[in-house]
Amino acid sequence: MKAYAETALINLEPTVSQLEKLLMENTEASVTYAALECRLAIERICYERLRLAHDYISHDDLRKWQPSDIVKTLIQEVDAKAAETFTLSVAREPFPEGSPPPTREDYDAMEWLPVGTQVGFAPNRLGKLWNGLAKLALHIEIPTSKDATVKQYGDIQAMTSKVKQALANIKRISEGTLMLSGMGEEVSFECSCGSNNKRRLELLKDRQTINCINPDCDES
Repeated sequence: MKAYAETALINLEPTVSQLEKLLMENTEASVTYAALECRLAIERICYERLRLAHDYISHDDLRKWQPSDIVKTLIQEVDAKAAETFTLSVAREPFPEGSPPPTREDYDAMEWLPVGTQVGFAPNRLGKLWNGLAKLALHIEIPTSKDATVKQYGDIQAMTSKVKQALANIKRISEGTLMLSGMGEEVSFECSCGSNNKRRLELLKDRQTINCINPDCDES
């Protein structure tokens, strides 16, 4: 068993700039395109966390493909803090070898250097935004009668409001300077296909069945 963590960074600044330009154009077409860009950004936010965690979970263990559901699975199976906000820091000087176990006072007295901050989000809220954008902007409304007009675009005010909500969340998440794959003790085993499978010890459950992380392997 060992403790391990991996960091990564997702750059959302180009997406934020693109969304702001589309909103400034303020046409039905530009706001509709902005809604699509928001949906793609939300998917990228969630799927980047999955990519970083793929050493600890098989694609076959993902019960649903929607972005928010994937993050919920990661929280349950890979990293309980996958959607939380926190800052990672390291001590400037390590404890000398042979020192007794450090106390809370010892930790408080140390000088800490920030590595970066992960900006979290509520998966359910992000999922509702993802669905709401499609409902308002990415589907033509079904006519309810012969006299109804089939419109090319949705209501621009409603679309703009939802895009602005999504943009605010995307901008906030874009301020993060790292993503963490999780921390804590892990266990590993080699599958018959030769792949090394790792799992966080604290998230394993009694009699749990897991699938090999090799997408070409059917072993579990």
